[in-house]
Amino acid sequence: ESRRGSKEHRAMILEMKRKSQLKATREREEKVKELLRQKFEHEEAHLKREAMERAKESVLQREMLAVKKELKRENVERIKMKQEYKRIETLRKVIENDRRTEEMLQVKEELSAQRRTAAIEARRQKDKMISLLEQSKRSGCQSIKKILTVLSPTGPHSSIHDIEKLQRRKSQSSLR
Repeated sequence: ESRRGSKEHRAMILEMKRKSQLKATREREEKVKELLRQKFEHEEAHLKREAMERAKESVLQREMLAVKKELKRENVERIKMKQEYKRIETLRKVIENDRRTEEMLQVKEELSAQRRTAAIEARRQKDKMISLLEQSKRSGCQSIKKILTVLSPTGPHSSIHDIEKLQRRKSQSSLR
């Protein structure tokens, strides 16, 4: 029996040893599993951080592109406004030049009309004077005094002496 007891005892010791080794193996496997799980979680967290960084960078790049597009659009708009202003200014200058040209043509036409009127009046006065001179030849000296009175710039009651003074003043003032 002692042998049998010793055999059982040995079997029990072997069984306990085997259970202890099995437990140690399971504990090692659990530690390895835990380490692998922690490593996996760490790598997963790292990948998430990298993905978030890439997403942030992508958003930032899109925002930068949007800002560049907006700046370009504003610049194009500014250039269009500048061109429109220049176009309006050019049109305004053309209209102003046309107005001035039209005004000058009108003044020229008025001057031409005044010259025609003055020429007609001078011709009428010349014809009248010639007619009076013709009459004075027929009637004598009285007609010449009458002509001088009518032609006098100061009126019919001025003397020849006053008329000569007036003519001298006019010629002196025109020489200045």
